[in-house]
Amino acid sequence: MARQAARLRDVFHVTNCTLDVTSRGRKAIMKLADNLLANYTGSIAGLPADAWSVQCGEGTEEDVKIAYRRNDDGSNTAIVCTSATFLLPLPMRRVFDLLKSNLLRVKWDVLVNGGCVKEVVRVANGVGSEDAVSILHVKHGSGANKETMMILQNSCYDASGSFMVYSSLDKHVMEMITTPGGEEAMGNIALFPAGFSLVPLADPANAGSPIGEAGGTVMTVGFQILMKLARGTGLCPRSVSSAIKIMTEHIETIKDTLLNSHPVFYRTIQSPN
Repeated sequence: MARQAARLRDVFHVTNCTLDVTSRGRKAIMKLADNLLANYTGSIAGLPADAWSVQCGEGTEEDVKIAYRRNDDGSNTAIVCTSATFLLPLPMRRVFDLLKSNLLRVKWDVLVNGGCVKEVVRVANGVGSEDAVSILHVKHGSGANKETMMILQNSCYDASGSFMVYSSLDKHVMEMITTPGGEEAMGNIALFPAGFSLVPLADPANAGSPIGEAGGTVMTVGFQILMKLARGTGLCPRSVSSAIKIMTEHIETIKDTLLNSHPVFYRTIQSPN
């Protein structure tokens, strides 16, 4: 109840924007972010079960789960969700902070891909300072070769578990958000979310520490991509192999980035003493 009350308060009264977004536009952003989170969690869990088919799961070489659902547009394509869970020897608080860092994001996010990230819209979304819906502006290159893109991000930190879910936004979506009345046409926007969910793992040696401030983190990584279906009804083996390869490389990049950004703590965790 406290989170919902804070959410309603902040949508109408508290926002940090460098773009001209109306209160209705902010509400549209929140609705879009809600859909983004629901889409992400539903695909990771494979729910509803009659919509998603599980191609691979626990027991594959990389323990990667792949689920897919057919598009309804007759294009013989499917939305493929690839996910995996692993343990990081870092506290959840630290993992969340590192993932939220726009300076560090350039090292692990393929959407950013070496660009410069700036938050241009932020709508608070609860009682915690880290609970927010944001629109990030990503710039690539400079001068005449400059390219830009937008990312919608929904994040929340809580001692019981945290998440950060995001997706790229088309230019016309931003025009809908920033144009009075344009938010009415946002109901059927297709997003392909990626993100992380974090669960704290207690450390018996630091039993007195607050939850999430010590110990490790169980991290689930997931992303959606659009793929062609085989001539039958399922994914072709090449698509499955490609999805597993992308996920495996993504996990290694995440591990390297987070652990190397916190070397002192990492060496302490690894020390036999």
